[in-house]
Amino acid sequence: MKTLIAILLTFQFLNALTSDTSKDIENISKKYLGDPYVWGGNTPETGMDCSGYTKYVFKKVGITLPRTAYTQSKVGKAVNQDELEKGDLLFFLTDKKRNIPITHVGIYLGNDKFIHAASSKKGIIISSLSKSRYAKLFKGARRVIKENLHFKESFYIALDEEAAKSTMDVKLTSFGGTHDTF
Repeated sequence: MKTLIAILLTFQFLNALTSDTSKDIENISKKYLGDPYVWGGNTPETGMDCSGYTKYVFKKVGITLPRTAYTQSKVGKAVNQDELEKGDLLFFLTDKKRNIPITHVGIYLGNDKFIHAASSKKGIIISSLSKSRYAKLFKGARRVIKENLHFKESFYIALDEEAAKSTMDVKLTSFGGTHDTF
């Protein structure tokens, strides 16, 4: 008679374990460090404004964003400032005269730093989130990178005791069915 051993484990998975999109976004965004800021600009050739810059960088990794900072602030998942991860979009109110709640966007790089097309005087720069004028202007953050959207799922690992001794044939089974055989 075979004995079946069932173990309940809870794993925290990422939607795409093999991709490193946030690192790609960091590398791509840094290529344009020092480039000029141009209001309404969408490409490195013409210069970019803040939302043109984020739209361009994210498009390079296959993520389509809307054109303006305000419309970008409506996509993805809202995240708290203490939960920021590389690649999250940061939103600011830098110009109250425009009568919209969001007027600036940047890309979080980790370690309290973000990269953004700041102004026609500064161009594309890296700034501190907490130690710059942007700390008081910060309005929120959104996560749009798929593999940074965490979810939890519970799984049973069922081991046939005899198989475990010989071949380690293990089936990973969730409540909804078998996922994989190792």
